[in-house]
Amino acid sequence: MSIKRHLGDHNLTYFGHMKVALWFAGTFTKVVLAALCHGIIPSIYKTYCSDKVKEVYKILTKNKDE
Repeated sequence: MSIKRHLGDHNLTYFGHMKVALWFAGTFTKVVLAALCHGIIPSIYKTYCSDKVKEVYKILTKNKDE
């Protein structure tokens, strides 16, 4: 798939796409770190990871029906 087609499929500019991709990368990095901390100390970040997964799911599926 070409870059232009991918960007067009998602109605994004190159920099708009970069912004979204970096947001996802940052969010997933935080989730991984929270999960590691929770694995060591179960009393912390009890719902952080599942809450973030739900947030990302909502973002990814909000335009599916449109």
